[in-house]
Amino acid sequence: MAQHCSDSADQGRSDDVLGVAETCAFFGGQERPIDRSTLYRGIRRGIYPRPIRIGANSSRWLKSECEEARKRFIGERGPAFQ
Repeated sequence: MAQHCSDSADQGRSDDVLGVAETCAFFGGQERPIDRSTLYRGIRRGIYPRPIRIGANSSRWLKSECEEARKRFIGERGPAFQ
């Protein structure tokens, strides 16, 4: 379930949050989401954005940060693929 927080300093920025399953699907697609362990390994390596801890056993990812990471992946492919 996505939540939206509004702040006057961040107008126009999506602060929807994604759970771990949604984040895995965001990066891997609905048909073949990346594995949870792949996500956390990528976070340690700086590939994927770090989650926001919202409780002792609960994390969420800012959708805007995930979108930025995906744009970076596309940019790293080079001009022949853009």
